[in-house]
Amino acid sequence: MRKSVISIIVPTYNSEGFLEKNIKIIISTAKKLKTPFEIIIAEDGCSDRTPKIAEKLSKKYSCVFHQHYKEKLGRGRALKKAFMRAKGNIIVYMDDDLATDLVHLPELMHPVLDDGFDVVTGSRLMVGSKVIGRPAKREIASRAFNFFVRLLLHSRLYDHQCGFKAFKKNTVKPILPAVKDSHWFFDTEILVRAQRRNLRVKEIPVIWQDDLRESTVHFLKDAKNMGMKIFRLWFEFSFSHK
Repeated sequence: MRKSVISIIVPTYNSEGFLEKNIKIIISTAKKLKTPFEIIIAEDGCSDRTPKIAEKLSKKYSCVFHQHYKEKLGRGRALKKAFMRAKGNIIVYMDDDLATDLVHLPELMHPVLDDGFDVVTGSRLMVGSKVIGRPAKREIASRAFNFFVRLLLHSRLYDHQCGFKAFKKNTVKPILPAVKDSHWFFDTEILVRAQRRNLRVKEIPVIWQDDLRESTVHFLKDAKNMGMKIFRLWFEFSFSHK
């Protein structure tokens, strides 16, 4: 497995203020892994200078590829398209703000590279995790969301929405057509479906720093939306014999 190629997908939207700096950090960290890698900037219909910055980075670094869409597809759909074009047999994705400390990158990948796991996901809610600067209402909403995912969708995981995940491509790729969500619920849906397919899934505690920039998440609207998506998946699993 040491001859594996790693595809690191960075979904991004309007990140002109920090994208270049963070891609350079990812490159520096990935080089230490001593494993061939590529970085795919999955840039989703941005309205700022992010596309120009991503294109510049792709020309400067041979390991960086820019996936651009003029219209906004949604985070989940952009990730799915990046999965399909990735050359690596190990796929990692992480948030563009690097909220999860990259000190955990080896811990994320080695269970897939060496220990036979199909999926590894970061967790902000396990014992040993450390969350910095997260407002109380976000913390409460996150715990409530994950409680209902465990209760209704029978997941064994504690945190489904942490944007720090690794996958064995050949076992996870067949799941992608069934993943319907095109936005933030993509993270949860792919983990739940992986468990239902009896793939080996591992959760690791991480250090996570809340992004205190103005958020595109609208608390009440998105809480309702995510709740409806849990019930949509529960309904599918309850009444489908597939």
